[in-house]
Amino acid sequence: MKKKTILSFALALALTVTAIGTATSAFAATSAPMEPVTKIATENEDAIWEQIEAVEKKSDAIFQRNAALWEKLDEICNVLPDDYDFTN
Repeated sequence: MKKKTILSFALALALTVTAIGTATSAFAATSAPMEPVTKIATENEDAIWEQIEAVEKKSDAIFQRNAALWEKLDEICNVLPDDYDFTN
C-alpha cells in the first residue's frame, strides 16, 4: 500500500472516532432524561462502534498477515529524506 493510502485510512478512522466521541460527549453532558430520539441515537452509536471494531479487527488481521511486508515498508520509508515527495 502506498503511504498516502495508509495515511488517508488512518485519517478517516480518526475523524470517525472523533465524531462519535463528540456525539457521546454531547449526550453525556445533557441532564434531561433519555428521550426516544436519544435512545435511537444511542442505538445507532452502538452499531457504529461495532462496525469500527469490525474494521479494526480486519485491519489488524491484514497487518498480521503481511507483517514482514510492513516491516520492509517501514525500513524503506525510514531511509527516505523527510521532505520526500510521494506524489512523483
